[in-house]
Amino acid sequence: MAAIADTRPAENNVNTAHKSVVLGKFEDHCSVLTACLQAMRREELLCDVILVVEGKTIPAHRVVLAACSDYFLSVFTSEAEGTEEQRQDTTIHEVANANFDAVHKIVAMMYSGELALSPETIEDLLLAAQILQVAKATDFCVQYLQTQVDRETCLQFLSIADKFELPDLDRRYILQHVHENFSEISTTEDFINLDSETVQEILSSDRLVVSTEKEVFEAGRRWLAHDEERYEHAEAVLGRVRFSFMSQEDLLQAVCENVLTDDDGT
Repeated sequence: MAAIADTRPAENNVNTAHKSVVLGKFEDHCSVLTACLQAMRREELLCDVILVVEGKTIPAHRVVLAACSDYFLSVFTSEAEGTEEQRQDTTIHEVANANFDAVHKIVAMMYSGELALSPETIEDLLLAAQILQVAKATDFCVQYLQTQVDRETCLQFLSIADKFELPDLDRRYILQHVHENFSEISTTEDFINLDSETVQEILSSDRLVVSTEKEVFEAGRRWLAHDEERYEHAEAVLGRVRFSFMSQEDLLQAVCENVLTDDDGT
C-alpha cells in the first residue's frame, strides 16, 4: 500500500488550466472592416486628418493613410512627437504638386483596395503615387501600362515609362508595339511630341516594320519640321535614317525639297 501511495500525485500538483480553443473564425473580418472604414470616411466619422489638394479637401483617418503610405507614416509619426493636445487635434495636411482627383482616387484605394485607371488619368495617378509613396498604387499603374499597351497608347506609355523611371515596367514590350505599328503612329501628335533622344532611338531600331526606308526619313523630317528649334537635332535625327536603303528617286526628292538642312534651318 505504501508503494501505491508513493506514486499517487499530490492534489496541488494537478494541472487544472484549460487550453485556449478557437471556437470560431470571422472569415469576412477584413472585408467587413474595410467596408466599415469606407462608410466612416464617406460620413466623415472619426476622421482625424484633412488633406488639402489644389484647394479642395479630403477627410480621412491617419491610421489608414499611414498603413498604406510611407510618406504619411513618416509625417504622422513626426507629428505624434508633439504635445498631447496636438496629437488629439484633427490634422490639416497640404499635399503639393499633385492632382486632386488623383490623390482622391488613391486615398479611396487605401480603403477599398481598388484603383480605376485610364490613359487620361494614368500620369496624374503615377505622380501622386510617387509623391505619397504608395507602392501598391504604383504597382497598379505599372500593371495597367504593361497590359493595356496597344497601337493607340504605346507612344504615350513609352513617354510615361521614361518620365517616371519605372524599374518593374518592361520598356522593351512597349517599344515592340512602337516598332510594329511605326507606319501608323509616326504620323500622330504623340510621335511629334517625343523628345529627340526617343525619336533617335526609334528611328535607329532594326525592328521597325516599314515598307521602305523613306517612311523612316519622312518621320524624322516631320518631327524636325514641327519646330524650328529642333533643327539643331537634324544631324542626329536624320543620321539614324539608312539612306543607302532609299531609292535614288527618293533621295533626289529629299534634296529638292531642301529638308536636309543646316543647323539654322536654311
